[in-house]
Amino acid sequence: MYPSPNTWKNLSSCSVSSDSNDETNIWCYDQAVNELALLVDFPDGDNYDLDNLIVYQSKLYFEAYDEELSDYNLYVFDEVNGYTNLGLQGAPTDYSHLYIFDNKIVFNGYSDDFGSELWSYDPENHQYALLADINVGENGSSPSKFFAFKNKLYF
Repeated sequence: MYPSPNTWKNLSSCSVSSDSNDETNIWCYDQAVNELALLVDFPDGDNYDLDNLIVYQSKLYFEAYDEELSDYNLYVFDEVNGYTNLGLQGAPTDYSHLYIFDNKIVFNGYSDDFGSELWSYDPENHQYALLADINVGENGSSPSKFFAFKNKLYF
């Protein structure tokens, strides 16, 4: 059973586990009731290879492998809609180091043109943007360890 929508703002410390049937589960700590909550139980013995979980605006964002596309994509989960693949045309792949900054999700994203660079996803208008091509070319700069200080993003 999912936590009620009004407690989603209290979720933190999400993690991924696989059960004895090799089904993938997402567990989150619910601060409101001081308990672990099973947030997503992916069915049918599928292992989605989930990573980089972050709660933002009462939704859980995470990276998962899409077997149909043979690639990693950004997904969002909420109680009403379940999980949705946010992979859009022109979006990067292989997301890592998800971090909330300036009402956007910033991350290290990979594309064939830029390599691993600094990208953002805007949940309000569902758009991806390359924020900086730090190491010009296809090798990329692999930004990580994001933190904010005085309204600036550092990594």
